[in-house]
Amino acid sequence: MGSSKISLVGNYMSDLDRAGININTIFSGEYTAETIATLSAIFVENGTLEPAFHPTIEHYILTTDKTEVELSAIATSSRAQSIRINSQNVTNKKYTKINIAENKEIHIHVIAPNGVAEKTYTILIK
Repeated sequence: MGSSKISLVGNYMSDLDRAGININTIFSGEYTAETIATLSAIFVENGTLEPAFHPTIEHYILTTDKTEVELSAIATSSRAQSIRINSQNVTNKKYTKINIAENKEIHIHVIAPNGVAEKTYTILIK
């Protein structure tokens, strides 16, 4: 198997509908389009996420002085079976309000299109 280089031009993080990638080509081995349960991005309003988001990093710290933050989680597969933030089903790319007084941790759970593969990202609020 050879290797390929893929370049994306433009702001693909804010306009994901314009970036098309065949993930069957990028991922190999045990990964297929049906088994990918990762996020492509986490966006935060009213806070700072550290470290910077990366799909393979599962633990983050959110720093905020607000009583409420808004999060948006974007699944790598647009066909992900579900995305849950603190056990609440959310819509891909839509912001969800999180009350800081009631939540000291945020759990974002992604279930792959096959319904079996899953991944949880944890955000500790400081």
